[in-house]
Amino acid sequence: MGTYIWFEFKRKINNPKTLFLIVLMLVLSFQRIGHYRLEGAKYSSYVSFESYGESIENLGSILFQRYGEGSEKDRDSFKLFMDTGEQVKIAAKEEDYREWTRLSAFAALIYAKSAAYGEGEQEKESFKSEAIEIWNEVSNGIDYDDVDFKYGDKTAYKTSSDFHLSEARYYHTLYKKGLDPIGRNHINSITFLYRYFDDIIPIAIGFIVLILIFDNVNEEWSNGSLKLVLTQPLSRKEYLASKLIVGILYSLFIVLIPALIVLIGFGIVNGFQNYNYPVLYLGEGFKTIEPLPNYLKRDVDEKGGNDFQGISIYSNIPGSNSGLSNRLVLIPLYKFILLSLLLLTFCIIFYVTLNLLISSTTKNKIIAFTISGLITLIGTVYSQKWIVGDKYNLSPFTMNNPVRILNGTYNATALTASIVLLGSALIIFLCNNLYYQKKDL
Repeated sequence: MGTYIWFEFKRKINNPKTLFLIVLMLVLSFQRIGHYRLEGAKYSSYVSFESYGESIENLGSILFQRYGEGSEKDRDSFKLFMDTGEQVKIAAKEEDYREWTRLSAFAALIYAKSAAYGEGEQEKESFKSEAIEIWNEVSNGIDYDDVDFKYGDKTAYKTSSDFHLSEARYYHTLYKKGLDPIGRNHINSITFLYRYFDDIIPIAIGFIVLILIFDNVNEEWSNGSLKLVLTQPLSRKEYLASKLIVGILYSLFIVLIPALIVLIGFGIVNGFQNYNYPVLYLGEGFKTIEPLPNYLKRDVDEKGGNDFQGISIYSNIPGSNSGLSNRLVLIPLYKFILLSLLLLTFCIIFYVTLNLLISSTTKNKIIAFTISGLITLIGTVYSQKWIVGDKYNLSPFTMNNPVRILNGTYNATALTASIVLLGSALIIFLCNNLYYQKKDL
């Protein structure tokens, strides 16, 4: 069986489809790279590191005027917030990004503290226990208790303290690891790989597998070579299992080679980046089937865009204006990419078993291609409504975006996606095997 798998894999690699699909994936990749470069140039005027400091300074000024008649500590604390925004702007102008990340983390902590103090005594204590360690590392010696708010910012939404604390954790991670901040639309070897799994794979993967697998069995069936193959010491079950394994390996080859080519190109031109960059991750995604509500579409409709933290987008949570769920954590990009590859493999297994079944049961290749294509297209389009809002999603045709699943912006957790994809694949394979055992060749 191992010999047959190796022989089949080498034969597939030499197929003209291999070069065609690799070139197609490269074209899609360069198209998306161009798109993000245009978006980065378009929005650079207001999504810049300097403008972040300006927004902090302006907010500090508003809060100082609003609560300026409070205690002296209140005034000093809001003044500190405003001054920190000014220092953020200076650090950006001087391109001192390590200092910029420290100051940005500190500013986020100050505002998070003011929001928490507006929520009550319990929230104050809870916030301190979560924030004190970061505070001591980024405050440059300013004692936590010296920054106090008698009333806090009572106009802040209830989730504001959680959101700004998460923001502080993000900037603190950059500061601690010595990483430069990356804008939402910036494209380099780090952001490309993230975007590849987010923007390109979901569009292409179903139809890549379709092109690779639709004639996997029926070609040998129609030309009579299948009988010859099965005269070898290879059972029908082993034959199907071999086709499945080869299909998975071949699909992964087609998906990964273009990504590696682009990454090496980025590395040669711009230098290889640090893959410890922090990204948002639904920390309990592989432990629970309870997803976060997906309001990315609503955010775009109502606000014209989605909120983001670094290169990660996130959806708003019901009952808040701009909150970030405390179920989201930060993990290094390299871990995120490995988990994305794992989920992508599960997705490929599902599509390969589906196309293998149709190829096994339909002798005519054109009919097999048409049936597989229609099932993939209809399943994908019809299932899109289940990934938005607070609907629960169990459709395997929607679980082709590992990034969105892992960062909590799909209505399916990583555990749900794994169960659905592998469970569906197992059922399809068992049905295929049962049919094939009785099939007259």
